[in-house]
Amino acid sequence: METKVLENELSEIHQKLDFITSQMKEYQQRQREIKELKDDMSLIAKDVFDAAVEGLEDVAPYFDTKDLIHLLKKLLRNTKNLNRILTQLESAEDLLADLQPLGKQMFDQLLDTMNELDKKGYFDFFKESIKILDTIVTSFSVEDVRLLRENITPILMTVKSMTQPQMLSTVDKALGFFQKMYH
Repeated sequence: METKVLENELSEIHQKLDFITSQMKEYQQRQREIKELKDDMSLIAKDVFDAAVEGLEDVAPYFDTKDLIHLLKKLLRNTKNLNRILTQLESAEDLLADLQPLGKQMFDQLLDTMNELDKKGYFDFFKESIKILDTIVTSFSVEDVRLLRENITPILMTVKSMTQPQMLSTVDKALGFFQKMYH
């Protein structure tokens, strides 16, 4: 039964790993596509500029240079902002490239740690602990737990007193006395 559960858990882990791997491949593909798009956009921008120069001759009668000057002024006023945004984009790209191997290493280490915890029995221990909590929840009311919370300090003090060597010795003697009486 436990083997079946472990096999199911391993199967789920493999499915999750396959999903993460596919996501990483998609991410890498998107990065390649973005780079290609950036290269293509540079070529297109050059062509558009050349075409715009030729096309401006047709629209010259309708074109107001004040609008162009206003746009240029805005661009010049915001050059630092535009540069900062572009720098941040480049930094983000570099960060993602740097994090990819680290992410894989961290994921591999996580899998090793999870495997080690599984070998040591932590997951079985946790499952049984959940069953203990379930038993407590189904056996006690909210009022019982509230009373326990309010009285936990005196209860623990009593248990602490009962575990002192002289108290344990007295209890042992009393038990011995009762055993002699009933035998």
